[in-house]
Amino acid sequence: MLFRLRRKSTICNMAPLIDIKIDASSLVKLKTRIEQAIDKEKLFRPVCFGLVELMTKRIHIDGLDADGKIIGKYSEAYAKRREVKYKRVDNENIVFALTSQLENGWGVVATKRGYGVGFIDTRNYELVTNILKVKYPKVFILSASEKTYAIEYINDLFKQSL
Repeated sequence: MLFRLRRKSTICNMAPLIDIKIDASSLVKLKTRIEQAIDKEKLFRPVCFGLVELMTKRIHIDGLDADGKIIGKYSEAYAKRREVKYKRVDNENIVFALTSQLENGWGVVATKRGYGVGFIDTRNYELVTNILKVKYPKVFILSASEKTYAIEYINDLFKQSL
């Protein structure tokens, strides 16, 4: 199919200013390439693995919330108990990493719309959603830099697919 737009100028009866031709078969090919590029497995899954890595470092190593602020400090008594019972002297900041169950209990999970970062274990999911999200609402969400990372990575993967 060929579309043509012809417009005569009202000034001096000039030749057409705009002449547009569109080949519909090239649009169909482009549509097919875009549909193939929007593969949830290729786009979302690798991005989620990267997000798990970034969030694990931010939360469980650095002890920071999504705003980049320290989550909190352990009380002196609790810090002493961590040291004696679990040999954890690595950090005075809250890092949710006493037994490693929480930090190892999340990862990339399949969803109806693709993939996401979530908890594999229902116990950890319930702990975070029912207790930790109430006391620490800005911890288990994406930070601005993590959102930027995800958007840029998806854009790069999409461009590579085309």
